[in-house]
Amino acid sequence: MGTSSFMRVAEYKSPIRVVAGVLLRSRQTHQRRGREMARVIEDLQRNEEQQCRVMANQDQELAEMRREMSQLRIENQQWRQQPVVLPEDPPLPRRVALSAKVRPPN
Repeated sequence: MGTSSFMRVAEYKSPIRVVAGVLLRSRQTHQRRGREMARVIEDLQRNEEQQCRVMANQDQELAEMRREMSQLRIENQQWRQQPVVLPEDPPLPRRVALSAKVRPPN
């Protein structure tokens, strides 16, 4: 003959109301832990999504910086290939020219 719930209850030394209370508390504890774990999982998933967005933005910024760096290197090479040309000095005013004369020592 198969086991029935009545036979299994008879195996406990505690009264049935105590066993029922323990099982009810155990069920509630498992439900609470399950809800907490579900919240933790949701938080972790949101955090992961946020970090993925941040990484995607950083990847875009990195690609843009590399393009800019490449453009600046090309520009730098172009500047290096051009000869250096200094502008002509403007003529000095007469007062400045006279004040630049060397005085003889006394």
